[in-house]
Amino acid sequence: MPATNEIIKVLIVDDEKKACSNLRSILSEFVDVKINVAGIAHSGVEAGRLVSEVSPDAIFLDIEMPNENAFEFLARISPFNFEVIFVTAYDEYAVRAFRLNAIDYILKPISWRIRG
Repeated sequence: MPATNEIIKVLIVDDEKKACSNLRSILSEFVDVKINVAGIAHSGVEAGRLVSEVSPDAIFLDIEMPNENAFEFLARISPFNFEVIFVTAYDEYAVRAFRLNAIDYILKPISWRIRG
């Protein structure tokens, strides 16, 4: 990951367009660090192209997607040089995700509430 004063370039990979939009909004409104959502992909094929074009620092990656799940995608493009944050509705993949050195595992639906 880049130094804290640099912009972190991320990709969002999820087959659900609403989930991508929600995550993008949360990242832009509530995250303290500078994040540039450099691309959004709705499949592993699209994500592979974007990884080559953008060279992201991190990917927010859904696990269950049509044709290729997140683990198959990561195996196909391995070795990769970005951080992975899994974003999924399924908690049963957490151990497998952390074995791949995921830096986080976020369960859907994502909601952000400011506590006051």
